[in-house]
Amino acid sequence: MKRGWRAGGICLALCCWWAMASVQAWAEGTAGQAGAYLKLGVDARPLAMGSAYTAVCLDAAAGYWNPAALGLLDRQQVMVAYAAFPESGDYSQLAYVLPLREFSFPADNLSGSVGRADWGAIGATLLRYAAAYDIEARSTDSLNPDYLFSDIEGCYGLAYGRRFAGDWAAGIGVKGLYHELDQEQAGGWGVDAGLWWQAWPGLAAALAVRDVFSRLSWSTGVHEMFPVSLRAGAAWKVKVIAGHTLQLAADASHQPGVSDVGLHFGLEYGYHNVVFLRTGNDREAWSFGCGVRLPWIGWGRAALNLDYAAREDRIWGWDHWFTVRLEL
Repeated sequence: MKRGWRAGGICLALCCWWAMASVQAWAEGTAGQAGAYLKLGVDARPLAMGSAYTAVCLDAAAGYWNPAALGLLDRQQVMVAYAAFPESGDYSQLAYVLPLREFSFPADNLSGSVGRADWGAIGATLLRYAAAYDIEARSTDSLNPDYLFSDIEGCYGLAYGRRFAGDWAAGIGVKGLYHELDQEQAGGWGVDAGLWWQAWPGLAAALAVRDVFSRLSWSTGVHEMFPVSLRAGAAWKVKVIAGHTLQLAADASHQPGVSDVGLHFGLEYGYHNVVFLRTGNDREAWSFGCGVRLPWIGWGRAALNLDYAAREDRIWGWDHWFTVRLEL
């Protein structure tokens, strides 16, 4: 066990070093801020925990935070998240996770075992961010606008994650990107990848690299590169007393050539896995939230999760996020 722990730690450290070196080389000279909306995060639960979610994301949001965590899910999930911003902007997400276990063959046909091979899981994500609606456009100095337009961007992604070697999981995702601004349009694509490792029961570490090769090509002929993001995190879940749990999480994020290392901390208290209270700190900005998990009596293991988060915004005050997630 001790030898496996050391080997896992060395492997994760080497992966962190390789990712940092690769990302630094790719990001050099690409310090633009295209795709800034992708740095906002998604889902009320992680945002209430200060975006310290790289090692926590064992739910439908894994396709965004760390695709490796998809390989740890064994139930279908559907998630809808929404946030309204000042100045008429909003942010919405739709996510779905499909474990492939049910489509696999029995693990042991000779013994008659009903267990099935673990083929991992697929996650699909749709993101839409509207910076503003009904922006006035004028060709002359006039009180009346010539027309109105919106600034809308987003992405649609497909990710795959699978557990391997017992305590390890890896995943990769590909996403299409779009941006509509006035009469111009842009499209592109990008890649996300991640690793997840359970050091011992209750303690996990993870690494995620997002927006590798991500770029937008505008109808005007202009090309924009997205800054690559690197995240490393750890999470520890402990049972305090019967029915009461605490989960602590910490992330470090970095955009080589763009920003310094950012620190993210999160804390979640759970009461009988039904009621949750959360708080966090995201680069010195505070966040708070709560959630409730409602089992659907008479429908197997199905459960409905309702989550809320309030996140401090240094310009507008507070943003409010809402998420509905159904486990099947």
